[in-house]
Amino acid sequence: MATGSKEFLKEIDALLLETNIEEDTAGKQENTVSETSNENSEIREENISNDNSKISLIRSALERNENLDVISQLCAEGVPEEVRVDVWRTVLGLRRRPDTIGTWDGPLDNENQSLIHKHCEEQTAHLASTETDKELKTNILEQVITFYCKSRNMVYGKDSGIPELLGPLLALGFNKGDLFNCLYVLLAKHIPRDCHPGGKPFDLFRLLLLYHDPELCSILDTRKLSPYLYLQPWFRSLFANQCSLPVIHTLWDHYLLERDPFLIFFLALVMIINAKEVVTETPVSTPVEDLVAILSVLPQQLTVEDISDFVSLAQYYAARTPQSFRKDYHSTLFGSG
Repeated sequence: MATGSKEFLKEIDALLLETNIEEDTAGKQENTVSETSNENSEIREENISNDNSKISLIRSALERNENLDVISQLCAEGVPEEVRVDVWRTVLGLRRRPDTIGTWDGPLDNENQSLIHKHCEEQTAHLASTETDKELKTNILEQVITFYCKSRNMVYGKDSGIPELLGPLLALGFNKGDLFNCLYVLLAKHIPRDCHPGGKPFDLFRLLLLYHDPELCSILDTRKLSPYLYLQPWFRSLFANQCSLPVIHTLWDHYLLERDPFLIFFLALVMIINAKEVVTETPVSTPVEDLVAILSVLPQQLTVEDISDFVSLAQYYAARTPQSFRKDYHSTLFGSG
């Protein structure tokens, strides 16, 4: 109940005591419940009105092709589910992209096609409501991934992270053409290249960790825990391999609107630095693979309510890092290629 209403009720109670007016306790409770109910109803109506107003403003901005700074400002407190697909399509530039996959109905004949099919089935298992729906979604994913591999002249690999990237998009209802274009843009502009053992992304992460927490960096080095071992799945899937759909959708809202591909490094940095106590308390004799298993699942602890603070902390570290690294690494990790 609002503070003003509470004070008003206190004044009424005091007045009744002063004039020795006896009141019916049951009646008073009934009136109080009625007041509270009306008050809560008004709050709900106000919230709904505010939400609808916000959604209308965002839709209007999207229809007017406002620049992304305006869209980001309107979505500063979160992207409403009702406009999430439209916001993401705009941020990823899908409106300017042709439906490349279109009517393609070519053969599903990648060298590792059976692996693609298996991974697609695993991804749609928790997205489909019926067996028929699962088959449909699996087929869509398989076509998108196979066509992407053909367009890039690549053989599908077991650690590609592509099905995990497509899962959250498919869950939102993106059509096949948009799925392909989303995948293309995410892999080209938002996910670091060279994510293999000894790759540049992991060299950069180690430098960032060394800068912000030299002690932890030294501990991990001593224990032969290469950043690749726990970061690769996070980077490849933008954390989708470990987080629930509501968490991923909220995290990607922030990530895409921030338009900083390096943010993924600082999100991972926050995750690892926050786990410092876990690392230091784990016996030195613990096998590397066991420690990797502990660190790999850290994102599972995230909830939707955590995301805003999680991203803010990542931005805090990013702002306190010498910015020269961006120039040194951008073309290597995110440049056209």
